[in-house]
Amino acid sequence: MALAIVVEARSISSKWVQGERRFFKSIQGALWAIPLLLYAIAIPKCFDAQAGKPVSEGWTSLISFTVSLGVSALLINPALELLVRSNARIVAYILRFLVSSSSEFQIAWLRLLNRRQRQKIRKNVERLERAEIEFSPPGTS
Repeated sequence: MALAIVVEARSISSKWVQGERRFFKSIQGALWAIPLLLYAIAIPKCFDAQAGKPVSEGWTSLISFTVSLGVSALLINPALELLVRSNARIVAYILRFLVSSSSEFQIAWLRLLNRRQRQKIRKNVERLERAEIEFSPPGTS
């Protein structure tokens, strides 16, 4: 199951556009990382149980929870991806409604958008300056 999560994570994250939708990427990343971390912790105890060594019920509960979480991650991530892509306007409307319900939250949201726009502008200016240096005619500095 861990391998399936890794394959799915690589498949989906390879299509991500760098620097966009960080919030949703963070949610998806957590949905992948948490079960993988728990597998890494609990799998050695599974091997102990298979070898006939006594294992406490806490470990049994943890691995059971981890398997459930892993299956959920394999189902929820594609569902979230499909939901957001197929209903982008509805999701945007819901997020806008949630953001606009609190003036403090709205101000923080606008500051975040402003900061992102300034970063994009700064990157574009740097990119244009590099392109200008590369394509300057001979004999100019």
